[in-house]
Amino acid sequence: METRVLGLLILSGLCPVASNPYYFSNVSSTWLQAQQYCRKRLGDLATVNDLEDLEQLAALVEVSNRVMFLGLRRQWAWSVSDGDDYREGEPAYWNWAGDDEPSGEACGTIGLSGKWFSSSCSSPMPFFCYNASSADISRRFYLEERSMNWSDAQAFCRRRYADLAWVRNKQENQALRDVSRNGTAWIGLSKQSWRWSDRSQATFLPWKTPAPPQGDCGALDVRGETPAITQANCAGNASFLCSRGPLRKRWLSLKLVADGSFTRDQAVTQSLLNLIKLRLTEVGLSENVILSWWKRPEKEKKAEQTTQEHKMCLFNDSYVPFLA
Repeated sequence: METRVLGLLILSGLCPVASNPYYFSNVSSTWLQAQQYCRKRLGDLATVNDLEDLEQLAALVEVSNRVMFLGLRRQWAWSVSDGDDYREGEPAYWNWAGDDEPSGEACGTIGLSGKWFSSSCSSPMPFFCYNASSADISRRFYLEERSMNWSDAQAFCRRRYADLAWVRNKQENQALRDVSRNGTAWIGLSKQSWRWSDRSQATFLPWKTPAPPQGDCGALDVRGETPAITQANCAGNASFLCSRGPLRKRWLSLKLVADGSFTRDQAVTQSLLNLIKLRLTEVGLSENVILSWWKRPEKEKKAEQTTQEHKMCLFNDSYVPFLA
């Protein structure tokens, strides 16, 4: 028996596969649950950047699964025009009536309380425009009391001012509240911006036609001759597609007692790896890891010296020989 120090190389993450960077999960989940599942395994819900990505995803789909969540989600964003004074990287301000962003209608309003609500974009109501050239908050916003739907109100503000009101902070929100007379008015918020779960902008969106019922999450639809992206209810349940995360390495040193044939017996070493992986997954390690052995290289033995070397060192201002 002998003692050997071996290294266990843990590749934490999903092993990158050259032919397809995605994988399919048949676990029925809401969009948020699917996102958490993918991220727990160091990846994310799938992002589609071009037709090649779309075809790779479609190739993973089982016949019984025809609509699967992707990482696409529609988010609230402010109306931005050429006359806007928006500065890249400025902090965002939100004042929704609830704790979370509303999931109902797609256009934003401000009420008498100063809280924001989602409303049907086709509903006519008064609206706030803003003048980007004015730094004075009291002169920055203008309440138009005639009623228009959100799109018409946006066009009106862009012709006369800068845009529908963009509320950047608590002080500006209070300024709108102070001049509001009819209780509810449009502001420049709308749920029009589609982004991927990794926060990248969605630039490739081959929507399924005819358009399905509106939803705030994106899914892959393979029910037609060609795969397409369709809108889906985020709270509904569906299977989903994940992108594989980056390969990350972790080293773990183990001291094992083994006979001389241990490291050369692949069956034994593989069985031990399987046992270690089982124990690691029991304490929370992702199942999608790859373990492999790495043997620390032995130090090269120095050639034995046949003669003693005499060296000199400085001691009390005199040289004294000593043995190495």
